[in-house]
Amino acid sequence: MVAAGVPSNNNCEGMGISNGTFPTPTTTTETGVILNGSDIMQEIKTEEVKVIHKKEHHDPDFEYHVEFPKVDGNKFETIWPLSSGKLDSNDNDKEKVVVVLLGWAGAQDKHLAKYSDLYLSRGCIIVRYTAPGKVVMFDHEQLPRLTSKLIRMLKDLELDSHPMFFHMFSNGGGFTYSYMLAELATQNIYLDIRGTIFDSAPAPREIGSYFKALLNIFESYNGFRYLMAGVMVVMLVLSIFWSHMKSAIRFCVHGDTIGVDKGRPTHNWLSRISQYRNHSFLFIYSDADDIILTHHIEKFAKFVEEHDNSVKYLKFKDSLHVQHYRKYPKEYVGTITQFIREVMKEETNPTQFPTQY
Repeated sequence: MVAAGVPSNNNCEGMGISNGTFPTPTTTTETGVILNGSDIMQEIKTEEVKVIHKKEHHDPDFEYHVEFPKVDGNKFETIWPLSSGKLDSNDNDKEKVVVVLLGWAGAQDKHLAKYSDLYLSRGCIIVRYTAPGKVVMFDHEQLPRLTSKLIRMLKDLELDSHPMFFHMFSNGGGFTYSYMLAELATQNIYLDIRGTIFDSAPAPREIGSYFKALLNIFESYNGFRYLMAGVMVVMLVLSIFWSHMKSAIRFCVHGDTIGVDKGRPTHNWLSRISQYRNHSFLFIYSDADDIILTHHIEKFAKFVEEHDNSVKYLKFKDSLHVQHYRKYPKEYVGTITQFIREVMKEETNPTQFPTQY
């Protein structure tokens, strides 16, 4: 069996991530109502849900999807609130859990949609977003703007009044999450974030893992993927070198500056997340992952656990990077369900959020 609570040895599964643009219409699937980000937001009323969208300007780097569970037709018992059976129309809407899925660099929304079904069929509201690969890899200064828009969208749809869990995939999702936390602190905005789920993450950035991740992204290019990944690594090194050069030039010309650099370089991203206190974390990972190594994940998990946080583990032997759900759906779903329920039952010691980054 898979252990949730202490690192163990076994197996499980995973899937995907997303990019950025703006779709438009609202559609209904077997599991729920889908609301796609669009230039013109509008009020939408159905038997299942009423949503008020705010008018937004077109932004090709910002594509999100929001899905609401249907009142009936769900095959599984709800994760929360607990009920004797399937999703009930009398359930308190404000008690419904919101799960924000943040994808890895280069993933497509169809991959994250498979995880949406996991949550939607069990009564959760879903938000899906993946920062564009170019932003995550090279243009980090765009992340504060994009995460600020994501926060505004959550508030516009009044999802900020719900208990919330963030489910991240690989370091790409982790980067986005860390910048979002920074924006929450900067803007002094409160979200009721109850728990954080890491799938195949986190780990410090390294050239080796970066190269392997790029090989994964360019897998369809066959032999050319090595050349493309190599070029991207060179570009990354040059961008880091140029960033340090700009800092050195600014120091020589202006001296020390007061305040925080708006770009908030990604080398600080793990320290932002580790500032949580009384927070609940779930780490899902595998010994077979050659992109994000086990010892990095366990080192970070141990650090946050030693700083007054609750930590659960789901560790496998042979599932690959973000492939745990695909290979071991039963263990994956069971552990997540148990994790969310345990956190929601815990009424004392609410999460303490950092006030600055």
